[in-house]
Amino acid sequence: MTIQAQRSEHPSWAWILANAAGFAMGGAIAGAVALAALDPLVGTVASQLSAAAALAPVSAVSSGLLGTAAGLLQWAVLRRRSSATVWWIVATAGDGLPGELSPGRSGDSSRGRSRT
Repeated sequence: MTIQAQRSEHPSWAWILANAAGFAMGGAIAGAVALAALDPLVGTVASQLSAAAALAPVSAVSSGLLGTAAGLLQWAVLRRRSSATVWWIVATAGDGLPGELSPGRSGDSSRGRSRT
C-alpha cells in the first residue's frame, strides 16, 4: 500500500479538526444554555436534591446540544466516505443522554465520603 492510498483511507486530520471544532462549539452552546438555566435558580432552591431535579432536564438538553454540534462536524467528514452516515448525528447527539438520565448523576463529588 502506498502513502497516497493510506491518506485516502484515513481522514485523521479532518476528523481531529472536526472533533475539536465540534466539541468547542458544542461546549460553548451547552455551557451558555446551562448558565442561562442556572442563573434563575441561584438562591431559590431549598436543597441539593431540588437543584439536581431542576437541572436534570437542562443537563440532558445541553448534553444533546454538545453531541449534535460534534456529530454535525464529524458527519461532514464521514459523508465523503459513505452515504449512510446521517444517523451518525443522531447517535452522537444521544450519546450523553444515558449518563445524564442515570439516577446517580448529581454532580456531588463528595458521594461516599462522610461530611464532618
